[in-house]
Amino acid sequence: METPDKILAGLLLLAMAAFPVAVFLYLRTAYRKGRWPEVKTAAIVAVVAMLIPLGLRIWVDWEVSHFLRVIEHPFALGSIFFILLMWLAHRALMARIGDTHDHH
Repeated sequence: METPDKILAGLLLLAMAAFPVAVFLYLRTAYRKGRWPEVKTAAIVAVVAMLIPLGLRIWVDWEVSHFLRVIEHPFALGSIFFILLMWLAHRALMARIGDTHDHH
């Protein structure tokens, strides 16, 4: 292992060791502030904060995979064009209906 690799491995180990210490200090501060109810709230907030990036990553990957599957489908472009055409027809019809109701 070369020197830069050893430095990076050492920093990674330091970060892994610092995380439990930071969690402990966070919960200890919450305990000092409001005892166990505050610790419970702080723990829930911490867990939710750590799960948000994971949830966003899963959601984005899921959406991208569905979008790619639609684009790769042989009828996808025709379907997209048909939906766009129906949306434009709907907008034109709603504009026409709005114009006729404005004159009465």
